[in-house]
Amino acid sequence: NEDQISSYDFLYKPIIKEDRLWFFDNDPLDVMILLVLYSNCGKCIPVWMDLSYVNVQNQFFHSSKDLMIKLYDILGYSYGAKSIDDKIKMLNNKLQISLSGITLANPIIPASGTYGFGDEFAELYDINCLGGISFKGTTREARYGNPLPRIAECGNYGMINAVGLQNPGVEHVIAHELPRLKSHYNGCIVANVSGFSVQDYVETCALLDKEPIDILEVNISCPNVHNGGMAFGTSPEAAAEVTAAVKAVTTKPVYLKLSPNVTDIVAIAKACEAAGADGLCLINTVLGMRIDIRRRRPVIANRYGGYSGSGIFPLALRMVNQVARA
Repeated sequence: NEDQISSYDFLYKPIIKEDRLWFFDNDPLDVMILLVLYSNCGKCIPVWMDLSYVNVQNQFFHSSKDLMIKLYDILGYSYGAKSIDDKIKMLNNKLQISLSGITLANPIIPASGTYGFGDEFAELYDINCLGGISFKGTTREARYGNPLPRIAECGNYGMINAVGLQNPGVEHVIAHELPRLKSHYNGCIVANVSGFSVQDYVETCALLDKEPIDILEVNISCPNVHNGGMAFGTSPEAAAEVTAAVKAVTTKPVYLKLSPNVTDIVAIAKACEAAGADGLCLINTVLGMRIDIRRRRPVIANRYGGYSGSGIFPLALRMVNQVARA
């Protein structure tokens, strides 16, 4: 019943009703993204692509090729295309982006920490459908991470995590994880780097500079152990210091991943830019907390953690806009 679905749902997300996938209005953006994943991979990627019917503008499609043709017509990409393969190429070309001179087939990049090192997902589908992969945050030495429990669910609105940068260390990543990822994936590889001192960042990035990765994404939400534990990303001066130090030891593009837990993210972004950053990544998680009311104590052993999910989208969008306009 369309009357029971809000206009917000019409505009921003597909609706699943009675085992059917619905997209409303005349803007099939979600379908287009889904189609790119489908066409690049050649098989169903999201679980809900297995639904029997797809409704676009009140028309059902039982065949994926018929659906593709309809979508290309809606999007105006059909001109001059003689076959479905031509249409797929046209859409892929429309979605190509360039980051620091590196061409990505599309702008879809799983965020670091959500996708491991990519190898786990390669067993499920062809991960070459992705424009890029930002692999799990890597440090100079191996880290076990924070004590358990590390995860707290937040209903339908996301989750809080305090994993604590668990990873096998950069040397293990170079020797094992990166070759395994390269055996499955030919797209843009982004190495997410964390550290607890400027020297940590420098050594890790210097090692990765020699490897087949495309972009260094430097996470400056980490605490500076030489400055009372204050995160590098909360101070323009500290952020600039890390940026300049990393740029001095690598020829690869350096992107700084900024923390939203600051008073003025624009000042920090400008400091990174002035120090030579090639790009910025916004945003990291927002500091949050959950309480177990039965035990009367925090759910997470670390007490606080990073909140992610649909609830932070307006906050992230606001910060991206502020930085872009600055």
